[in-house]
Amino acid sequence: MLYKLIRKKRDLWFRSAACTVGELTDYMMRQGKMRDAQIEAIKTYLFLKISCENNNTLIEIELRDLKEVLDSVVVEDEAEWKVYVTNFHSDRVCRKIEELNKKGQQQATLGKKKSYKHLTISEDGLETIEWISLDSANADKEIPWHSDSEIKIDKLGLCH
Repeated sequence: MLYKLIRKKRDLWFRSAACTVGELTDYMMRQGKMRDAQIEAIKTYLFLKISCENNNTLIEIELRDLKEVLDSVVVEDEAEWKVYVTNFHSDRVCRKIEELNKKGQQQATLGKKKSYKHLTISEDGLETIEWISLDSANADKEIPWHSDSEIKIDKLGLCH
């Protein structure tokens, strides 16, 4: 709200005969070497410095370097990340599937089952993943691994 009020007064001042720097700001805009936000900031600075200092009002304006103020502002970092698993191979899972296939084939041979269809794993092996755990908090390899994000994948391939 205060910014809008200052901007409105600034724009009125720049259109008035009292403004002595209109040609300067027009020149800066024609040069096209500054971003709009920079020009707006300069225009506001000039308005506050020239117009407000020449008016005897009860308002006192302090112009400070923003770097000093920004150092004291702390905003928590945000990150968005995606993990792609393109293939998965587990010797343990392969051994279990081989055991299951041998057992099924033996039962089919002994006549306990009519036939047995061997289980196979695709080249990428993604259907064998049940659980994904991630440690997104620790980048240091010396720190013990700790799972802070987990995804469970059900038989239908849905993540929970």
